[in-house]
Parts: sequence; C-alpha cells; structure tokens
Amino acid sequence: MADFSDAIKDVLEQNDISVNRYTYGDADLEFYSPAGEEFCFGVVLDPKDIDRSFVDGFCQYAYRFDPDEHAEMWVPYRGQSGVPNSIRELLDDADSISEILNNVGRDLQKALVETKKLETSTEEEKADSDDLSLD
Repeated sequence: MADFSDAIKDVLEQNDISVNRYTYGDADLEFYSPAGEEFCFGVVLDPKDIDRSFVDGFCQYAYRFDPDEHAEMWVPYRGQSGVPNSIRELLDDADSISEILNNVGRDLQKALVETKKLETSTEEEKADSDDLSLD
C-alpha cells in the first residue's frame, strides 16, 4: 500500500478500502457498497505531507458526495449488469456510500491526529536526549 502511516492504512483496511493505484501525485481508492457497486474515486496527494493531504482529500470528497446525484446516475441502467432495478435500493445504496465515506473520513482524521502526536512526541524525545550530555 501507499506510503501512508500505519494508522491510515489500518483505517482503510478495517473498512475494506483498497488503494488500486498510488503515485506521489494521487491515490485511486475502491470499495464495494452494500448493494455491490464497485465504488472508485481518486485523491490528490502532496508529497510533502502525504498523510495530511490524503485525509484532507478524502474528507473533501466525502463532504462533496451527493447521494441523490449518485443514485440518479444509475437510474438509466436499472436492472442491467448488476445495477439494482429498484430506485429505492439505488437511493439507499447511495446513502450508505455517503455514510461510509463520512465515517471513514472521521476515522482518518482521528488516525491523523494520533500519527501527528506520535511524530511530535518522538521528535521531542529525540530533542530531549540530544540535550543530555555527559560532562
């Protein structure tokens, strides 16, 4: 998986979200909705802070995701190639996707905070040990 922190990777793995393609410019993500839709989207990454840019991009995508628009996109294909025939099922599935995105976004934000706390405490410990001298 990408060069994300272990905490970020854990959140993705716990939610069955896979990173299909990863470069230092972006990451393509995939998961399956409750109705079985293969849901894919991309997040732009900043190589200077991959974790933060990933979490920010993921959360922005979740915030902008419109379940009504998503369900509407599938209406013309109802009953074809695995697309549910029921408009209600399409709407419910789109609402579930939105909920998944928002829940994972919150978990990623928490993981990022924990990662930054660990980095800060490690840097402080290193600085403290550098201050010790055996005069």
